[in-house]
Amino acid sequence: MVGFKRVNNGKYVLFKFHEGHTHELATPRKRHMLNSNRGVSSVHRTLFKSLTCANIDPSKARHIIKEQVGGFQNIRWSKQDLKNFQTDLKAFIKDSDAEMFTENFKRKQNVQPSFYFAYELDVDGTLKHVFWADGIARFNYSLYGDVLSFDTTYDTNRYKMIFAPFTGLDNHRLCV
Repeated sequence: MVGFKRVNNGKYVLFKFHEGHTHELATPRKRHMLNSNRGVSSVHRTLFKSLTCANIDPSKARHIIKEQVGGFQNIRWSKQDLKNFQTDLKAFIKDSDAEMFTENFKRKQNVQPSFYFAYELDVDGTLKHVFWADGIARFNYSLYGDVLSFDTTYDTNRYKMIFAPFTGLDNHRLCV
């Protein structure tokens, strides 16, 4: 235990020292979780981004990565570190997310020519409208296009964009 006192000239003077109270600050099993030793590696960041794209939350992503590296003792970051990384990533791509969205659709169209999409930007270059249909949806419509539902749910995302799925019924009365 160490105690300091502030003296008149603004400096500090040691006034108490008990050597008998010394101990390790962190056990070897917990040293990897000290702030100085923590950090999400680039490999884990890339894997986390992939898991996020698959709609896996940070807690489950951490458990998946834990299984790959052989336990939590081999992970040098906490669930909160992953959440912080996710927040930083969202802030980083904030102004280019619409461009990333349309580029993703262009890649899909190159791989799958039956994939169709159209979009419209407003005067600020902000994504205003998007329509897309993959090859399976278009094929289903060609087979079962006699029953179609157009359902709009307003204000469901942070961009205040309307999401309106086209839903039909197949010959087994299942939604397509």
